[in-house]
Amino acid sequence: MTRVELHDRTVQLVRRALAANGFDVQPGGRRAGARAAATRFDLLAADLTIAVRVAKRSVFQWRVAVNGRRYTYRYTGHRWNLHTRGSTRLRPDVWIFVAATKPLRYFVVPGSRVQGFYTLTLREPSKTWLLDYENQWQTLRECTVQRNKKAA
Repeated sequence: MTRVELHDRTVQLVRRALAANGFDVQPGGRRAGARAAATRFDLLAADLTIAVRVAKRSVFQWRVAVNGRRYTYRYTGHRWNLHTRGSTRLRPDVWIFVAATKPLRYFVVPGSRVQGFYTLTLREPSKTWLLDYENQWQTLRECTVQRNKKAA
């Protein structure tokens, strides 16, 4: 399965999960949705733009320098790319990070929480802020409420 096929399949799984949680979900992208959302958002739900990222489990090195000495560690985990063609200007209302494991793990994160990152890493085992957003589908409702408060 290519990366594009994995991404497209995952977007459909996220769309079904959102529909099961009571959201009216529309496809995003260049051919659908409002013109303001016609950049590179994968889904539109409750007037929110959603970007979906999927990552397979991988092994990666982490290098640290302490008191002039270099240490290299090997971690397993997931690493999501948050850039589009090298740019981090993509600012969706909600990011949905999917860890391609069995079963799939979903992290539903408000867009304001993920600003300035080029990649996002979930090391295993980890005690990271990302774990607070695992399967938190109500984040979409909270973002909708916040948007309505700003508009009022």
